[in-house]
Amino acid sequence: MKSAYAAAMLAVLSATAFPQTPPTQPAAAAPATVKPAPSPRTYLTLRADEDWRWLKNEPADKDPFDPIKYIPLDPAKDWSLTIGGSARFRFEYKINPAFGATNAASPTANDDYFLHRYYLHADLRYRDSLRIFVEGKAGFIDGEKRNPPPTPQPADHVDLHQAFVDLSASKEFTLRLGRQELLYDKQKLVGPLDWANVRRSFDGVKLMMKFDQTKIDAFWARPVVIDNDRFDQPDDNTNFAGLHATTPLHKDHQMALFTYYLNRNRDTRTTFGPEYNADLKAGNTDRVTLGARFWGKFDAWDYDVEGGPQIGQLAGDDILAGYVSAEVGYTFADAWAKPRVSVGYDYASGDNAAGDGQNNTFDQLFPTGHLWFGYVDILGRQNINAGNITLTIQPTKELKIWASYHIFCLADSNDAAYNAAGAPFRRSTSGTAGMSLGHEFDITASYQLDRHTSFLFGYGWFIPANFIDNTGLSKDVHFLYTGVEYKF
Repeated sequence: MKSAYAAAMLAVLSATAFPQTPPTQPAAAAPATVKPAPSPRTYLTLRADEDWRWLKNEPADKDPFDPIKYIPLDPAKDWSLTIGGSARFRFEYKINPAFGATNAASPTANDDYFLHRYYLHADLRYRDSLRIFVEGKAGFIDGEKRNPPPTPQPADHVDLHQAFVDLSASKEFTLRLGRQELLYDKQKLVGPLDWANVRRSFDGVKLMMKFDQTKIDAFWARPVVIDNDRFDQPDDNTNFAGLHATTPLHKDHQMALFTYYLNRNRDTRTTFGPEYNADLKAGNTDRVTLGARFWGKFDAWDYDVEGGPQIGQLAGDDILAGYVSAEVGYTFADAWAKPRVSVGYDYASGDNAAGDGQNNTFDQLFPTGHLWFGYVDILGRQNINAGNITLTIQPTKELKIWASYHIFCLADSNDAAYNAAGAPFRRSTSGTAGMSLGHEFDITASYQLDRHTSFLFGYGWFIPANFIDNTGLSKDVHFLYTGVEYKF
């Protein structure tokens, strides 16, 4: 039923998107602004940010997919269509993903499964005034043994991932209406979660403004809930709004200022959750995040730092929380493989006392968390104090290898440990289990065979420390994965 409904929706959207006859344009109308050709050609993290109209003046024979990346639909080339998509396949093998725990539904402590997903989009444009973007998705998981898995990978057999309209009155202002992805900064608070088998999207409205080199976005949205049995719907109990601005400070230095507002009906994720502390009142959350980010480079050095407070109310209790994230790197540009060494630090506050009328647990919002707290995906950006060091080398243009070491501690021993999804999974009722969560080693290699095909290989090893040891099973967690992705 869901597949038929989604297919019908895509068919209707596609039918309405293609004009039968181009409208007559006034002679004084200005031609569409075409971006210069990218060099080299790359596919963006947000595929909706791509604009292939530069092929308008290029021979369509440099790549097999050029003929569908720019399709003029009328003699004046005012209307154009772009077709694109991707297919990704990944095998994962996990040893003790729940630190060795088993139950009747999951009699084995280990798990292995095969993930595959498919995206297909159509991008219809009329000059710079009107745009209709539609993207379908299908995600599958085969062979998963644990139920539910500690770090679930969603499946969504056939559905609508994005469907929005852009209206532009000028180069400075664009209004976007509909289902869309959101990504800001380095995805520490807001991102599409590309590592997951099914990416994250929102239903909402966004106003995009650009003044010279300053960009400002204002949005209101609701996260789309993945439902494998029915058509995906937005979460009516969650409202997410934001204002985000970026501007250069200098040639090699930039700044972003942002504020996010999150409203949840009957929030049970932050602090301990009712399963951990009977004193916590479940109820509405109104949470405001105020933040700033600064990044840039000095010769061979690069830096990136962001952070800010969270304020608001949770079920009548005051919220006072915050986070800091910083990274400094150095690249040996003249050495073989151009090695880069970086050190990073992350802090997100935890609650120091239940029932005191104040909530101090930082809420990580909607991040691409896989990027920041180890690829085993044990922990999230809540009640955490973490450091890391990473070595990256690039022996060839196609091959990139990086290895990381992470150390994780609680920010406050009275609060819970939170997983990559922001849910509590361990807590010491007395607050005496210790502060150290564990250590993690990761090594990853990516190989770009051509502009369409990329391979990924990786291994992660999480070693629990005293907090995990003292609150339940604490076997080492191992994670092995390999995958391939094709984009067009």
